[in-house]
Amino acid sequence: MGAKAYFPKVTVRAAREGGVVASAGLELKSILKADLLHPESGSAEAVKKDLLDQKTFQRLREGLLAALAAWPSTVSLELHLATLPDLAHRARGRIFIQLFLSVQAPDEAAAREEVLVRYIALAPLLQAYWPEAEFLPVAGRKPGEVFTATHALAVRRVTEDV
Repeated sequence: MGAKAYFPKVTVRAAREGGVVASAGLELKSILKADLLHPESGSAEAVKKDLLDQKTFQRLREGLLAALAAWPSTVSLELHLATLPDLAHRARGRIFIQLFLSVQAPDEAAAREEVLVRYIALAPLLQAYWPEAEFLPVAGRKPGEVFTATHALAVRRVTEDV
């Protein structure tokens, strides 16, 4: 079994506006069933009802967004979704969900430091506001590298007035 990574791989690239952008990634590894989150507190049905309540979900997500909104404009957080459908067996399809944290700074050292500082702040925020989800750092590859693309398909949507 490989060693557990506690920090993500940080990639640095030149920014269009000058300076550099450092990026780090987190990926969703698992989602727990509601009754597995706190099985020791009360009945499983009461816990399930509380954790599946839409107002609870909304309150948690609003809290996360409020915490992230306080960050400076040089920091961005992107949500990336990639799917690998299995047309023959739907249950074998996969969905990859990743969060990318990017920081713009004047030089590479400052960018690397700031992206790691923001990662250290983001990881507990995700645990607190998304308790049912387990996010792990993307350590062994570049952020966004989920699989090797061998085929591509473009879908275009046309709208017409009727």
